[in-house]
Amino acid sequence: MTHPFRIALAQYPLNFLKDFDAYVNKLDRWVSEAVKDEADLLVFPEYSSMELVSLLPEETRVNIRHSIKDIQTFWTSYDQIHQELAIRYQTHIIAGSFPKDCYNISAFYGPKGKIGERGKHILTRFEREEWDIRLAPREKIFETDLGAIGIAICYEAEFPLMVRDI
Repeated sequence: MTHPFRIALAQYPLNFLKDFDAYVNKLDRWVSEAVKDEADLLVFPEYSSMELVSLLPEETRVNIRHSIKDIQTFWTSYDQIHQELAIRYQTHIIAGSFPKDCYNISAFYGPKGKIGERGKHILTRFEREEWDIRLAPREKIFETDLGAIGIAICYEAEFPLMVRDI
């Protein structure tokens, strides 16, 4: 049975990071603050993961295609830290989307660990033409103790029929 719950939406600033620990500490502060405010579901913005590009060498950072390719090295740690935070704080987190394996995906985590991933299905021209991001498989619904939750990533919210079908 579903019940009312509080959602924390992050207006998340992208920073130039000193190291991955700085990223972990930043996320921990954001999650901790939202949980203190009694949020049950924390939602980070599309591509907020791209601040990890600041940890790459400058010659990579200045080339968008190289940035997208080389950010892949952070996926396992990115996935793990979000999962650990959801478990530690006993909350639900929809992570900022990540350009994983040529898809723009958003991962979903809960108090017991990772719930799943959902890839963006409606892309912008920039994603298709400049970043070579591909269409993800069709939408998914995630069954949680908060209820059924679907994820629309950025531009997809402009298509109400698709979002309604999620």
